[in-house]
Amino acid sequence: MSQFFRRLLAGAAVAAAATTTLAVPAEAALSDCPPGAVCFWNDANFSGSLNWRWGGQGLQNISWWNSDELSSYYNNSGYNAAFYDHSNGRGACWTMWSGQAVAYVGDWANDRASSWRMDRGC
Repeated sequence: MSQFFRRLLAGAAVAAAATTTLAVPAEAALSDCPPGAVCFWNDANFSGSLNWRWGGQGLQNISWWNSDELSSYYNNSGYNAAFYDHSNGRGACWTMWSGQAVAYVGDWANDRASSWRMDRGC
């Protein structure tokens, strides 16, 4: 095997290992949501991967690996917030009221969030 192919295979193995390591989600809980943040989990009852943003931030698309994954949330900020079922704030909108903790968003909203804003509700 040539040295080029050995390097290529070694690089691919390192990339695969890094991807595998990063893809393993840590279990999270409601208490893991920092004060001033809006947090969502990809499973009901505040479990699975935790994702969050500080309150007061404007509209952003959710990263492709977390898009359509929201199942529970906690708005631990002083702002109302919202999530949308399409990118760029399009489609159906759900308000996440300040201080609200929702253990399951319901079948109608589960795994549909593609963008969110932390500065106001719908």
